Amino acid sequence: MEGSVELGTLVEAASWDITLGVAGTGLGRLILSATSESEEVAPDSIDHIGIKIFGNLYEYGDLGILTSPLPEDDSELKSKYPAFSLRSLEELGYTNRTMEEFDAWVEEMNNSDFKGSNYDLVTTSCVVWGKRAAEYLGVPNPPNWDRIILWTQKHKGFTSIVGSTGLGARHLQHKATEYAQNPSKIKAKVKGLYKRIRRKRNAENDENNGEEPPEGEEGEDDDDDSDEDEENPEETTATEPEET
Repeated sequence: MEGSVELGTLVEAASWDITLGVAGTGLGRLILSATSESEEVAPDSIDHIGIKIFGNLYEYGDLGILTSPLPEDDSELKSKYPAFSLRSLEELGYTNRTMEEFDAWVEEMNNSDFKGSNYDLVTTSCVVWGKRAAEYLGVPNPPNWDRIILWTQKHKGFTSIVGSTGLGARHLQHKATEYAQNPSKIKAKVKGLYKRIRRKRNAENDENNGEEPPEGEEGEDDDDDSDEDEENPEETTATEPEET
């Protein structure tokens, strides 16, 4: 249409509160304000963040920059990293970059500054990556990102604790999903645990009674099976379905 203005592609920021909602309480606000240079630079929350653009969610963490398709309903938007609820979605502006350009940039970052092994809760966090991504796309980043970076630099020890909690929750979530998809893995783990307990009990009985255990109580075959189950549980299960 004549006279229309091409805005480009909308860029949005997604934020997940890794303090489990504590930052939004009166006590949480008091702690963040008291531990910041001033109330004006106190973070609204300590978040895991992602970039929502081109029908995908892009986010960085210890597995690198991950990309996942967006759901139809924003309320169902989930991160592949922490197991927490979405706190906010914020429009950052419009970019003239193409999806091909951004994906190429993401791939470059995934193999250099922001590969998974470089992840650090202070120097190369998801928020630091988000600022770089916003800069590349030519849009401003949310002011809270700058506050988070300042706060984490000042409180590196506490940041590690909070970050470890988030990472631990994600690993637990992934492990629970893995076992839910492969119930036989649970059976293998339980079987191995039972055999370890039985061996320990038999060893204690032998030591206390000075007697040899009854034949069959501590069979060599069981020991071999236990080691195999514990070290290679995949061999007892079906191949896991690939993520789509």
